[in-house]
Amino acid sequence: MSHRVNKRTLKKRISRTVYAASFLSIFLFSITIVIGLNIFLQPVSGFFSNIISNTITREMNSESFLHEQQIASLVEFNPQAAQAKAWVQSMDHITKLESYIPVEALNKMVENKDAEAKKSISTSLDFDLDFILLRIQMGDRVLYANDEKLSDMESNFIFDWLLKRFTIKSTNPLYDQNKLEVGQVSSMIAPQFMVIIFIGLSILFLILMVVCLIISRFISKLMSKPLLKPLEQLTGRMIEIANESTSMDSQIVLVKPLREIETLADTSNLIMNKMKDYSEKLQDQKNELEDQNEELEAQNEELNQSKLKLQEAQQQLIRSGNSIRNLLDNAGQGFLTFSSSLLVDPEYSRECKHLFEQEIEGLSFASLITEGDVEQKRFIDNLLHKLFSETDKAKRNIYFPLLPEEIVLGQKHIRLDFKMIASNDMLASESIMVILTDISEKRELQSQMEAERNILKMVVKVIVSYGDFTDCVRNFKLFTEIELQDILFKNEAVKSKLLAIYRDIHTYKGSFSQFGLTNVVQKLHEAESHFSELLKISDDLSQAGLEAEIQGIGISGWLEADMAILHSILGESFFHQDDLLMVDKSKIMEIERKMLTILSPNECKILIPDLRKLRFKSFRDLLKTYPEYIGGLAERMEKFVEPIEIVGGEFFADTELYYDFSRSLIHVFRNMIDHAIEEPEERVELGKAESGSIRCIIQIEQSQVCIELSDDGKGIDPEVIRLRALEKAIYTLEEMEAMSEKQIIEIIFHDQFSTKDLVSDISGRGIGLSSVKAEVLKLGGSIEVITEVGKGTSFRFYVPYEELSSVQEIDFPQTLQPCIETTLQYFEQFAHLSLKSQPSFDRLTGEKLSLKKVTSFVGFKGAVEGIFVMTVDEALSREMVRGIVLDPLTGDELDTYVEDALAETSNIILGNSIKLFQYFSDFMIMDPPVTIYTEGASIKYTDAEIWSCIMECEFGSMQISFVIMKRG
Repeated sequence: MSHRVNKRTLKKRISRTVYAASFLSIFLFSITIVIGLNIFLQPVSGFFSNIISNTITREMNSESFLHEQQIASLVEFNPQAAQAKAWVQSMDHITKLESYIPVEALNKMVENKDAEAKKSISTSLDFDLDFILLRIQMGDRVLYANDEKLSDMESNFIFDWLLKRFTIKSTNPLYDQNKLEVGQVSSMIAPQFMVIIFIGLSILFLILMVVCLIISRFISKLMSKPLLKPLEQLTGRMIEIANESTSMDSQIVLVKPLREIETLADTSNLIMNKMKDYSEKLQDQKNELEDQNEELEAQNEELNQSKLKLQEAQQQLIRSGNSIRNLLDNAGQGFLTFSSSLLVDPEYSRECKHLFEQEIEGLSFASLITEGDVEQKRFIDNLLHKLFSETDKAKRNIYFPLLPEEIVLGQKHIRLDFKMIASNDMLASESIMVILTDISEKRELQSQMEAERNILKMVVKVIVSYGDFTDCVRNFKLFTEIELQDILFKNEAVKSKLLAIYRDIHTYKGSFSQFGLTNVVQKLHEAESHFSELLKISDDLSQAGLEAEIQGIGISGWLEADMAILHSILGESFFHQDDLLMVDKSKIMEIERKMLTILSPNECKILIPDLRKLRFKSFRDLLKTYPEYIGGLAERMEKFVEPIEIVGGEFFADTELYYDFSRSLIHVFRNMIDHAIEEPEERVELGKAESGSIRCIIQIEQSQVCIELSDDGKGIDPEVIRLRALEKAIYTLEEMEAMSEKQIIEIIFHDQFSTKDLVSDISGRGIGLSSVKAEVLKLGGSIEVITEVGKGTSFRFYVPYEELSSVQEIDFPQTLQPCIETTLQYFEQFAHLSLKSQPSFDRLTGEKLSLKKVTSFVGFKGAVEGIFVMTVDEALSREMVRGIVLDPLTGDELDTYVEDALAETSNIILGNSIKLFQYFSDFMIMDPPVTIYTEGASIKYTDAEIWSCIMECEFGSMQISFVIMKRG
């Protein structure tokens, strides 16, 4: 590649720079002088013009001028007169140039110019050498004028512009003896003379500029020589050193250099000395490197050998890693890890991809297991950050149980196990390993076990109430085979037939539900809903259509599934005789063993003793299933009801005769729970006991069996019945006005009458009490209703007497009730805060509990397993700390104490409450409390009941909750 020659030299640069600077300076100075002359000559011209005009004006205005011209006034002056000739000659003399510059001197100046200049000057002086242009005018008369030639001049644009610029006229007035202006004198220096002067001076300065440029060029050469010559010497010396034509030992010596050049030369000499030293050192290093290179070649041979060994070890490590990965991938479990970033590490087992159905590297662990639940994700993220920031292993062991133990991904149930992994690298942070196990099969087995539990309960209830069960089955078969056909072919309207079938199905559903027959109850509920819809179109339904509907539902086979289960467990001999209970001892023992294995201790205490109550039949036995049923129904509707006691009825009776009637009473009990018994808080406000009371008294009165069912609830308001009946168009307004209060109350037994707007599986269809009335009338009996609004209602059923011959479940919310009072007392006594609370715990409909600013968790296990959760607003938590800590605290100190104070508070409240729990106080163990900030988060458990109570005060609100784990 050719190197381009640089033609720029310092010599040229200095010469051009000095020349350009000089030229520019002189040029600008000349322009300034020319402009200055142009400006300066104007006032000079005006000054001289003014002097001349003043002189002439003063002379003519004088008395001597009038006397000389022999006139009395200037108006009489005639320049043509003989005595005025001298005056005209004097005016001509004033205007000539020779009056100011001698002609001889001017001629000499012209002779000294060259031909071109002579031509120019002669042209300029072509107007009879009039230097002053003068005009004297008296009114309209011109006394003297020589300025006519000015307009005859020929010129170009520039010359014309200069002439106009230097045309400066001075005018003075002429007066008569009365001092009145009679004329004027105008004078000016001839513009062409001023232009000549201006051009002459400009040419002079141009010549001076050229002379200065020549001088500056000569000076630039003189100035550059002392600079360039030493540089040329220095450059030549450096080229010699570069071409190695001389050694670095020789020094650069210059002749008469400038001080700066001399400093540059000395610096170059110093650099060469340094370079010489460096060169010697580099040579030594080169020799040393050659020796080291020989050693490195020997070491390289050793490294190659080591590399081969390392590669062999690496292959062995890869084989081991693959073996471990193969084990993890085929272990049937998912393994993954994540650090404080909470993002899944790249290494995870193949099962994880199968469980999550995607690659999970770099994804948020909380997002993976919460499936879009933002609040649950926030809670898990906060808890995991707390785990990573906590260094105390004991506290970590408290946090870990708060992480979800089980999640549901699609149709899969996944168990999660967490383990903190310490890093061997001091720079790396700790990680958490998660082991994911698919327990869907286990959950399926648990579901089967739950079904087995329900079957066992059904079996026990069937055994305990065998007579009632067989009567119910027998009557249901009779209904499906005979009575249903009889109803269909009665000479009645289709709507009446539908109502009769509807009532029977509704009654049988309630009867079979007491024995736990899930299959037939579900079928009956579906049929009930279907017939409810048919009733709406009963006016358009024909007999054939009704028969087709009955035939289509296939009611006759609904008992087969439940009966098959009972046959498989109890054996065929159990059902051989209706009135004789025949159960093998081995079957009873097998049932008891299953109960002990599957059911909870409380359920065993309730059910196992009833297995022996098989031989006695009394009238009260017809109703013995109701107390347990009512207790469960009240719990389901979150109402408190005292255990029902059946008084009397020890006499024997024909249970088959009264069976249908006794089964229909379920509608009365349902209505008492649903309609009559108030909510616990409402009862307290009314001054009643928190738990409602339902009584059943059975006695014989005048050859009639009197069954009295009473409650202490709302009572029946006749006005409500009247309005509802009018709304449903059961009676007209005239008919209602003619009725007594007793007759209005009896409307509750009317078909399809209900005071509820919404239909549930408990009530609202308006068919229950009409079924009871139908059964009473069938027996030839009567009904009496005694009610008082706000006090309660008593139903008395009188049926002809024919001689014949339960266990409250634990109300879990009621059991937790002491915790509310304990919390209120604690905050009142120690935090000096007065809280207002809900009257009882409410069960949350979902599986998620929303949390406030700060939350404390206390686990408990034993007879009941779960977590006690106390979550508090920020303002209330700070006020709580102020009340508990006696010393005054700043805002930052309050925040420091919040977690510890809330942990201690929740621990004390739960501990004191457990002592008051029925049945559980001796069988529960508490874990240490854990408190974290949880604003905007929520806690979710897939297999748990959540009971919660909200409390408030002026500083905010709090919530105490029990998360009750369901045991599998």
